[in-house]
Amino acid sequence: MKRSCCCLSKLQCYVCTIALSSILVGYSVGIISGILVFLRPPHYPTTHPLSLTPRQDEILASSIMLGAAIGALLIGPVYDSYGRRFALLFASVVFLLSTFIQTVALTYLVLLVGRSINGLAVGAFMLIAPTFIAELAPGDTRGALVNAHELGISLGICVSFVANIFFTLPLFGGPQMAWRWMYGVQGLPCVLLMGGCLFVLPESPRYLIRKGTPLELQQAKQIVTETSIDPKVVADTLQAIKTSVAEEGNQGWRSACGADGHRALFVYGLLLGMFQQFVGVDSLIMYTPDILQASGFVATSEQGMFGVLALGGVKLLTEVVVLFFIDRVGRRPLLLVGGGILVVCNIGLGVLLRFSAVEKNAGGGGVEGGTSVVSLFVFLLILVYTSAFAFSWGSVCWIVVSEMFPLSIRGKGVGVVVVGNRLMSFAVSHTFVSIGVATGNVGTPFFMYGALALIGFVFVYLVLPETKDVALEQVPLLWKKK
Repeated sequence: MKRSCCCLSKLQCYVCTIALSSILVGYSVGIISGILVFLRPPHYPTTHPLSLTPRQDEILASSIMLGAAIGALLIGPVYDSYGRRFALLFASVVFLLSTFIQTVALTYLVLLVGRSINGLAVGAFMLIAPTFIAELAPGDTRGALVNAHELGISLGICVSFVANIFFTLPLFGGPQMAWRWMYGVQGLPCVLLMGGCLFVLPESPRYLIRKGTPLELQQAKQIVTETSIDPKVVADTLQAIKTSVAEEGNQGWRSACGADGHRALFVYGLLLGMFQQFVGVDSLIMYTPDILQASGFVATSEQGMFGVLALGGVKLLTEVVVLFFIDRVGRRPLLLVGGGILVVCNIGLGVLLRFSAVEKNAGGGGVEGGTSVVSLFVFLLILVYTSAFAFSWGSVCWIVVSEMFPLSIRGKGVGVVVVGNRLMSFAVSHTFVSIGVATGNVGTPFFMYGALALIGFVFVYLVLPETKDVALEQVPLLWKKK
């Protein structure tokens, strides 16, 4: 028997434990912005092995995205064959190893290897967390509980921003030690996650039923009973899982991709993961200070860092609010409303930034030595964009993806989605600067993001079924009717 957590229901305890992996994802992605500051002159001389060029900065920062794509693809078969708890524990060990490598690194190459390994674990966490939670959660609260994954990522990003400020204090040994503290501290929640895998988390009842031994069937019944108080719901859930297992079996890559219905699910899932990045969120997060500066916003570097922290806080607060109504409102309305707002925000940012560039060229720019009116509207649009993304594509995308694949191919299906998502994140964020330079205006990419967000809106309107209050085993059937 796994131990419960005082003051929390068993299900809440399980979700909080799994969400530790999501916090690690957010922290790993966000902390690099502070670390790179200390890996360049004057903190290291240009001849030092840890003094990075701008090109090395870009490669180091982006290596986690490519690593995540590979990690998601590799962990899928492990997830399906050896269970969710084992896959999460294995990914945690990989994450802890990468933390050690990055913390003690003495050269750029070792840092790059460590961050690439970190990416493998991040990709695994992005697959495991939402699907594991979905398989433990009852249907009427599944949306809110799976949203804990995105909430954990946002919390991790906010913590990383705080760490970027906190570890610069003199008591941590100065700049050449600060970045090592930033890397090393993430080992603590990783160790807690490993302990949770060993002593708190149960195995997914869906995986246990698929294994099919009498002992595992009894364990599955016990776990479903723990997470639902209604005996009829327990009986219906167990029967639905058994029926799904009997119909689907355990499928390899060839049979999974070869089935017509499954092939459509892979395509729809991949499009969902790509559209989440096509709206331009990573470019906005990574280049917010540059965007504000281009619009005429005047601030010190410290004020800029607190401004980015404020954006992270808005995203986190929005996702907390979403927890309370996502299973009442449904998936489609949130994606449609939020997606429509993102179309407007992207086009609005493109127009304002182009106007700001024209104004600068004409010698304008608002109050002398101060922030322009245009830049204030840009900052307001960024806040609205951040909130709209948080309650739509940010939260709902992973809920839908965790539900849409049958049990037999869930690990492989979500793995493919994460691969597409991370590759598109890499492509979008690494073309932002070059497109802006080529066109002479930082606002140009936002017109592209607005057009892609509009296509995503149409895709959701035409294709996405509503899945609130639908049993997990029935969701793939809704998609196959499309």
